[in-house]
Amino acid sequence: MSSKWCSFPFKGVLTENDGTFNTCCHGKTAIDYDTGIPMTRETHSIKEVFDSEYFEKIRQNLLNGIEDSNCDYCWELERQGVESFRQTTNSLLQHEERGDTEPKIEILDLSLGNQCNLKCRTCVPEDSSLWVNEYHDTDYTGELTLKDYQKKIIFLETEESKFVKDIKHSLNDVRLIKFFGGEPFMMKRTWDIIREAVSIGRDKYIELYFNTNGTFWEENRIALFENFEKVNIALSIDGVGDRFEYMRHPAKWN
Repeated sequence: MSSKWCSFPFKGVLTENDGTFNTCCHGKTAIDYDTGIPMTRETHSIKEVFDSEYFEKIRQNLLNGIEDSNCDYCWELERQGVESFRQTTNSLLQHEERGDTEPKIEILDLSLGNQCNLKCRTCVPEDSSLWVNEYHDTDYTGELTLKDYQKKIIFLETEESKFVKDIKHSLNDVRLIKFFGGEPFMMKRTWDIIREAVSIGRDKYIELYFNTNGTFWEENRIALFENFEKVNIALSIDGVGDRFEYMRHPAKWN
């Protein structure tokens, strides 16, 4: 096994709110080599991205011990003697120990929209719908009207979305689903996907991960978690007390 091995290009696909795809949160936007433009949810299925020449080139480079430029973030950390995202993930998922180099979609890293109930000072319109109007009024320098800008920058997958259907069709081998936002607990599509995993009997094999602001929860959702292998809930809070309320407007620390 090459010392450059990384689980993500072999086992996962990440999608951003703007509809583009990456190997992971530190990877670069995946390009369709035939057109030279990014692959998106509108133009490519998850499997088409995963099987693409872009992903395959990364996989072959890593197997051959070549530091692919897609992974520059991790290579730089490792040169500094810092444990990288690649190393942490390899240890967590233990693919390297299993000698498992077969490309198979086992990780889905999903941003299903920017719907959010907070307007955090560290955030941007692409990740929080509450920032869209103010950003347009103060910082936006384009020619779109507010209404047209909202149509462009407010991302929310619908029930009829072919991408949501694509996710549901991609669950057969999945072991880990990561939900980001916006606020993932607010989004109906989050729960559609979880219910689909339950309905096809995949829940007992799947680990769920949520990155949430900790302010939105509906108690009746807890039953859906019952049979999943593991459920991790990570709270983005940035501080406590007054500092939290300053950073995470308009949330209240209590």
